[in-house]
Amino acid sequence: MRRGVAVLIGLVGGMLAGLMPVSAAVIIVEYAIPNSGPNGIVTGPDGNLWITDAGNNTIDRFTLSGTVTAYPLPTSNAIPADITVGPDGKLWFLEFNGAPTVKIGKITAGGTVTEYTTNSGFTSGITAGPDGNIWFNARDLFSVAKMTPTGTETDYPVPGNPASADPIAITAGPDGNLWVTDESQNKIWKMTTNGVFTGYALPASPNRGANSITVGADGNLWIGEPGNNSIGRMTTGGLLLGEFPIPTSNAGVGGIARGPDGNVWFTENSANQIAVVTPAGAITEFPIPTANSLPRRPTAGPDGNVWFPENAGNIAKVVQRRQAPSTWRKLAPVGQPSAAPPPPWYTKTSPATMPVVSTRRWSSSASVRR
Repeated sequence: MRRGVAVLIGLVGGMLAGLMPVSAAVIIVEYAIPNSGPNGIVTGPDGNLWITDAGNNTIDRFTLSGTVTAYPLPTSNAIPADITVGPDGKLWFLEFNGAPTVKIGKITAGGTVTEYTTNSGFTSGITAGPDGNIWFNARDLFSVAKMTPTGTETDYPVPGNPASADPIAITAGPDGNLWVTDESQNKIWKMTTNGVFTGYALPASPNRGANSITVGADGNLWIGEPGNNSIGRMTTGGLLLGEFPIPTSNAGVGGIARGPDGNVWFTENSANQIAVVTPAGAITEFPIPTANSLPRRPTAGPDGNVWFPENAGNIAKVVQRRQAPSTWRKLAPVGQPSAAPPPPWYTKTSPATMPVVSTRRWSSSASVRR
């Protein structure tokens, strides 16, 4: 009987500039989590990866050895979404489902969950602020919200015509301010921790549809612009330094984050790829082994790799291998090293269904063991 293993596939890394070696191969390893729907991922202060699992209605702790421990949420069918490390050392996350308003939650490294009711029925984007609070977007209130570690919320309406604002993503900038993407108004907002907004318009046509933002190793803001099929770079003074076209047309941007290699990584939810953009603006794309995987925002892992959730039921890591051959890696079955397996050159099986509250472990081997 077969048991579940990781999927591993080798890709040509291309010419990666910046802090990466000039020649590098990339390998994507996927880990299947039974019945899951991973939405968010972040490296916790305990050195593990933490995942919001909408399919199991849990927050999952994933160790680098492949062990998953699931912690159920008090609210049923909460659909946990974005997640971040709070200034208090806890993991803070948004919940998508709730009536009439949704909740925000926090979980300790030991698995204790606390939920707070928000003022909003639709939230997105979450970050730890420089002021020791948690910040997120209250989209149906056309506002940016601050929540203290004890659950007190303050909402700050976006200036102008609030009904046309749509704050999507948020990050803490290196300048001590919060930075927010406004998809509808085609702007990037700088916001002080006192609630003062300064808006910076993106090029008018087409609407950039800015839906994700992160701080790069260069101290600039990097912005996902699916409406323009590009990645933008902006200074903390609001100057748009450039927009870099994504090679694949209509790729979509599922999320963006600074990688451990000093480059910026983003997922392409329409093209089913993960991609890297160097500080010079060179973009290299890598196809994800699982078709229609619905990749979400990546994160820098504790092991020096890039990790990202696949809402289709996996989490994945991108391993950058130096001096690997610049060819696709064909994976042979165990005991047949000379055999060439049929396309797609990797093997995936599903592990047996586990209870919701359990510890689950998968091998990181790229073969099927009997």
